[in-house]
Amino acid sequence: VTLRLEQVSGLRYGENPHQPAALYRRNGDGRPSLVDATQLNGKELSYNNYLDLDAAWRIAVSLPDAAASVIKHNNPCGAASAGELSLACRKAMLGDPVSAFGSILGFNQEVDEATAEFLTTPGLFIEAIIAPKFSAAALEILTTRPKWKTNVRLLELATQPQAAPPIEYRQIDGGFLAQVADTRA
Repeated sequence: VTLRLEQVSGLRYGENPHQPAALYRRNGDGRPSLVDATQLNGKELSYNNYLDLDAAWRIAVSLPDAAASVIKHNNPCGAASAGELSLACRKAMLGDPVSAFGSILGFNQEVDEATAEFLTTPGLFIEAIIAPKFSAAALEILTTRPKWKTNVRLLELATQPQAAPPIEYRQIDGGFLAQVADTRA
């Protein structure tokens, strides 16, 4: 197995603030990935932000209907699907409301105005949101409300069907594990 990697950028910091970190793109599989997401708002992402964004995105896109996932420190603290995205978001946030503070959210549909209004309710704080798209009204709300503005990181990543599941790699001491990604919902 040969892994071809290209450094995309340095990161704000690693798992801890004293650790330098970088983001790399795996070359050759030609599919859209988190590395290709467009950051629409917010400060530079950290290593932990990317881990949480990846988990939030994978959970959200694996769920049916309108779906939301809530991740904190790489652990799911809520996930739900419903007929409307704002309802799925409310349900997901109720999974563990305490841990949802300062979390990262993933959505499998365009973030709409109703969802953005809910998220900017006083008392809620979200580090980052990843979704296929944000409506113009949602972007306006999320980037202009007090305490949100430049604090929340917003990322867009278009979903596209994949011909074959990607190979997932995990580093272990002295080597790597590899498996075909689990695509069963």
